[in-house]
Amino acid sequence: MSANKPSVSEWLQAKFESWRYQKGVKKTLTEFASFIGITEQRLLTFLDGSAQPKSDNLARLGAALGFEIYDLVGISPSMILDSLPPVFRVRLSSAFTEYYETLSDKAYPVDSPEAQVILQEAAHKYKLTDVFTQKTC
Repeated sequence: MSANKPSVSEWLQAKFESWRYQKGVKKTLTEFASFIGITEQRLLTFLDGSAQPKSDNLARLGAALGFEIYDLVGISPSMILDSLPPVFRVRLSSAFTEYYETLSDKAYPVDSPEAQVILQEAAHKYKLTDVFTQKTC
């Protein structure tokens, strides 16, 4: 791995070390796996480098610890967006922009109930779920 970019296992180890001492209480690897939403055994394979996160595990790691994990496994955000059907990409971009601007304007934390409502309203307004019920995109 390059000197500028850590390996997945190095990144994950650093995330664990910073997470485990929050609030002055030392937490376990089992608790970390539970926090992420993956099994401890799977987490160990990522930590020792014998496996790379994919699919649901990659999404869980990204959501819990930061989306830079995608770059570490070779997936850029533009690849994710570019692979979506055009109608969904436009709707998602519009919904995200509105969500982000509203959160920023009101200074709501992303994990607040207010942020959840704003996200649901944007998804509904831009008919994100409708794309999946249409025959063609």
